[in-house]
Amino acid sequence: MSVISMWSSSLLFYLLILGPMFVQQSSAEGAPSFAASKANLFENESDPNVYAEKFLDKLVNALKRNDEQVIDRMIDQYFFFQHCKDSALLASKQSLIKNLKKMTKDGVQLVYKKGSATQPSGYGKSINFNVRSFYAGKFHEKDRIFTVSRRTHKLTKGILEGCNPK
Repeated sequence: MSVISMWSSSLLFYLLILGPMFVQQSSAEGAPSFAASKANLFENESDPNVYAEKFLDKLVNALKRNDEQVIDRMIDQYFFFQHCKDSALLASKQSLIKNLKKMTKDGVQLVYKKGSATQPSGYGKSINFNVRSFYAGKFHEKDRIFTVSRRTHKLTKGILEGCNPK
């Protein structure tokens, strides 16, 4: 019994000493180090596309749960309604929430698209967001957000125009 334990401990010792010589090492040009890959993970958090996809996922989940507070807060924050004082625009906000809930209930799929929103092809119902407007709390005239579906075209266009934070 002691011979086996002595043999296994000596084998472990040689593997620890000689093992790195037989294991292929990654070159500096090749795969990034662990620290670099971790940094890339956090850099992606600030990527507008990742940010927008996460926003859309949270919005869809809140709409499915019918969580009024989360929906209201997200619409305020990402569609800039917290800057609106106009009662017609606030009524538009309620209309937007109502339409988004109805579409989600009717099985409309929320789809994230990079770049500008386009009319969906085919039979499927979808909502396309020009999500660059959500990013970094900035709104640009050229980056208006559109929602597009088979039944309602440009649902949110115009709602944002009076809500541009200065």
